[in-house]
Amino acid sequence: MRRVSKAPNIMSDAPSDKTIDFGFETIPEAEKRERVKGVFDSVASNYDLMNDAMSVGIHRIWKNMTITRLNPQPGERLLDVAGGTGDIARRFIKAADEVRARRGGWRGAKSTSPPSRSSRRGASSRTCPSRRRRRSSSPPSGRA
Repeated sequence: MRRVSKAPNIMSDAPSDKTIDFGFETIPEAEKRERVKGVFDSVASNYDLMNDAMSVGIHRIWKNMTITRLNPQPGERLLDVAGGTGDIARRFIKAADEVRARRGGWRGAKSTSPPSRSSRRGASSRTCPSRRRRRSSSPPSGRA
């Protein structure tokens, strides 16, 4: 729900006096973007733990079902918009690599273009997947 404290003046470039509800407080509308970014930055490192708690782990099943339904093949590309932690993109790459291995491996061809891209917004969202990639046995850097 949005509450406006003053009618907008379309002809003015002056700062707006409009306010909005943000959680349990009313803030100037100009602060909203930074406040939202702050919320996302504060939860980025615990995103998967929060998903596990809120979905009782079912989000992992949904992600596996998504990859099964996509049925990634070698050479296909994926654009994961709002990719968050990048786990769908990594699962996509892993599934395509498994298909490639079953078909006889890389056959000497090394692709320099990544088969997937994950579009994320905000600094913590961009840095969190790279930290996870270093901890896991996911594909090498630059592939997800």
